[in-house]
Amino acid sequence: MALYLKNSWICFLILGLVVGLGWWLSPNLPERMPVHFNINCQPDGYGSKALGLAFLPAVNFLVILFVPLLVKASPNSFQMANTQKGLARVNLAATICLCGFQALILFYSLKPEAVSLPLGFSCVLAAYMVLWGNYLGKIERNFFKGIRTPWTLVSERNWSATHRFSARLWVALGFASLASALFPSPFYWTFGFILAAFLLSRVYSFYFYMRYEKKTPKT
Repeated sequence: MALYLKNSWICFLILGLVVGLGWWLSPNLPERMPVHFNINCQPDGYGSKALGLAFLPAVNFLVILFVPLLVKASPNSFQMANTQKGLARVNLAATICLCGFQALILFYSLKPEAVSLPLGFSCVLAAYMVLWGNYLGKIERNFFKGIRTPWTLVSERNWSATHRFSARLWVALGFASLASALFPSPFYWTFGFILAAFLLSRVYSFYFYMRYEKKTPKT
């Protein structure tokens, strides 16, 4: 836990900067801020200024603190004893994503006509995909982060092979998502890239099991 927190300083720094940005902009923000968005990234739900300023940073703070506690409560072979730095880096991807969303909401609330939410959300999610893929291969087996399938959780070999494949896949599709965001394309394309990465990672885990690990019964 201590090693994880030591390597999480950049997460706390980014979170602190976004919270500070919200506090600095607060006097100029409207009393009602967007807190929910439809598939086209248009606000369809509003809440108080306090909720708009606090909700995503609070979620981010809980993710940073409670994920390692959940990992610590796992059985000994799933406590990621050798990859606490990797776990911190994976949470860094989540922090950049959530803080990116929060910054977009703040600037949109301040000046809606100057902010393109579809472009902004797409770029943030694309960055998350690239970072997530870059750090994916740096974590050991666990129940809370990574590609968790029945085949990866019972096999260290399957976990390693699946995460090597998935790391490249998430990075490639992340750049593809970024490219699509920079051209006129519906926002749901971004979700399509995320869904493709999510499903193909799990399909590969099953393929690896069937191809290399499943034992054929003797006749």
